Amino acid sequence: MVTRANATNRVWHMTNIEGAVIYCRVSSDQSGRAQSVAQQEADCRRTCEVEGWPVIDVVVDNDIGASRYSQGTRPGFLRLRALLGRGVVLVSWESSRITRKLGEFAELRDFCESLGVQWFVGGRLYDLSDPQDSYMLGIAAQNAELEVALSRKRIMRSKDASAARGVHNGWMPFGYVKTPDGWQVDPERAAVVREAVRRLLAGESLRSLAKEFGERKLPAPSRGTETASGSGWEKIGGKGLRSMILSPTYAGIHVRHRRDNGVRVEVSRVQGNWEPIITSDEHYRLVAMLNDPARKRTWGSQITHLLSGIAVCGVCGKGVKHSNMKSDFRPRYRCPDSHVKRAANELDDYVRDTIIDFFTEDVLLAGQVIYGDDDAAREAAETARALRQRFDAEIIELSKAKVSATTRARMVEQMEAELMPKIEEAEEKARQVSNPVLQKFDGNDPLEVWKSLTILERRTVVRECLRIVVLRVEKRNPRRAFDPESVRITTRKEVPISSRWWNRDE
Repeated sequence: MVTRANATNRVWHMTNIEGAVIYCRVSSDQSGRAQSVAQQEADCRRTCEVEGWPVIDVVVDNDIGASRYSQGTRPGFLRLRALLGRGVVLVSWESSRITRKLGEFAELRDFCESLGVQWFVGGRLYDLSDPQDSYMLGIAAQNAELEVALSRKRIMRSKDASAARGVHNGWMPFGYVKTPDGWQVDPERAAVVREAVRRLLAGESLRSLAKEFGERKLPAPSRGTETASGSGWEKIGGKGLRSMILSPTYAGIHVRHRRDNGVRVEVSRVQGNWEPIITSDEHYRLVAMLNDPARKRTWGSQITHLLSGIAVCGVCGKGVKHSNMKSDFRPRYRCPDSHVKRAANELDDYVRDTIIDFFTEDVLLAGQVIYGDDDAAREAAETARALRQRFDAEIIELSKAKVSATTRARMVEQMEAELMPKIEEAEEKARQVSNPVLQKFDGNDPLEVWKSLTILERRTVVRECLRIVVLRVEKRNPRRAFDPESVRITTRKEVPISSRWWNRDE
């Protein structure tokens, strides 16, 4: 029963409100448009307008949880204490928007009661100095905490059941696409993952890989979106690549984690129901290598040598490293375990000459390297080349014809309209399965193309075209001339090749 004194006191509190602070919050805003908080603010502003309360400030925490399971902090909620004071009313859409933690609710309630701050939530004004109002808000706070706890219990039970079946519940990693049947491998992006794994296991650095991928404008991973411009790799860098590539998801392994006293611990590891991009052996080798305490992290290093990590030791199979020790008399490529070493400058020159000779003489084999095993792509490249030759020949013939300039211009325009769309279509089809760096060699002077490439592009050419094995030979005078027989060079299809340009007497 409301007594006359209580009614008078409530009216006094309502008439002494000098302004309102609006608080809006939503836990998850997947659209990124803040629609929910905007709707909350609009509803609260209508309330203030009806009650005649001027709005002092609007505090928003968008896409931030307020339960005890949430990890982030709420900057808006932390500002509330500075804005609240005597004569101010806190307006919110409902009490769960303010907090879902009982302890946090009790602390804010006591603070507001000490200053005479009232709450307007769920369409009703609450005077915290009134025991009944405080009790009703306390029940609402308990219900808010219970609601999120029950929801989390159902979600965790569902995730545990899915994990036991190998069904992934997390975000989809780079390299896959979502289909009605689940995750499917994206050929273009999966190729980037496989290349990164292969080259890391060969001894290349994370940072140099990320930089090269950006320069090659390869598709890059990004939460929620993906970019094909390559600019994403500049932001990801070596550390981001490391975090991505260590995911067991790529090996088709489902790992379930939970937090135990704030520590993330693994609780299960089963085979997933999606197609792996790499083998489990590659994954565990990569984990062991990147987590090795003895691993030297040189995030700021820049690759400046052609064959570091690409040429491999013929004894242990590890990628050779460039060395410039005084005892060697000249720079050399060395096996990390000192099984082999070879003069660096001479080996670089030999590989360069082999590449140039390869693209000059072995046209058919070079075409297979540029356009892969896709017959349609190779046929498209040949079609584009033939059409361009036809176009050039007709232009030459037309230049010799005795016609007016107007007629010649019209005929050129007709030829372009007929042939250029076909040429562009064929070239685009060929590009879909080809490395853009390798495409530069198609129909151009290999030596001039090589001179125009950066060191990273040259490394890409060598890596995509050749397998280079430095063989162990008997000890000999380190000043002796380089011997091409001490290196085995084959194509990626294991076809032996060598440079016809190399002169051992030079």
